[in-house]
Amino acid sequence: MKTDAPWKDIREFVAYARANPGKLRVGNSGRGSFTHLVAVALDNLTGAKLTHVPFGRELAVTTVLGDKIEASVQLPAEIMTQVTGKQVRILAITGEKPLASLPNVPTFVESGVDLTLSLWRGIAAPKGTPDVVITRLERAFTTAAQSAEFREFASKLGAAVEIRGPREFDALMAREDRELSALMEQIGLRKQ
Repeated sequence: MKTDAPWKDIREFVAYARANPGKLRVGNSGRGSFTHLVAVALDNLTGAKLTHVPFGRELAVTTVLGDKIEASVQLPAEIMTQVTGKQVRILAITGEKPLASLPNVPTFVESGVDLTLSLWRGIAAPKGTPDVVITRLERAFTTAAQSAEFREFASKLGAAVEIRGPREFDALMAREDRELSALMEQIGLRKQ
């Protein structure tokens, strides 16, 4: 949201949304996008009744700045320029831990909202790939992800670098698949 918005933290934002159902318009990157699903999860967990406005990612940010919507759910990379330019204020992030690039922004959990969703990236190999190949790939990608160049690149985008082994990554994908699938079903986009 814009830096001059009246809500200073996510608690104030949610309290206003509860008291004024449907009055807060929240932009996202499009119906069924990750950013839309985060806002739906926020509705579910807090009882806020937000009006969801689907845009392309660029339009959601410019529409906030143009006072056509009150807030937007965005990935850090999409809004870091406006953050550093002090045009927008981020109330909370959905990750498990604060971001190094946004040290003064609490997580939703730290703010009292039990919401943890992250848009992650990973490397996958076909089922049946020999263990020796998996080990070699894991070692190569871990080395790349731990490099100073990659960490600096990720930080500029507002991304956290987390390295998980194959079993941990499988567990993460399974857990988040269940959560996101339920949200997709709720908004009528899950195919049976």
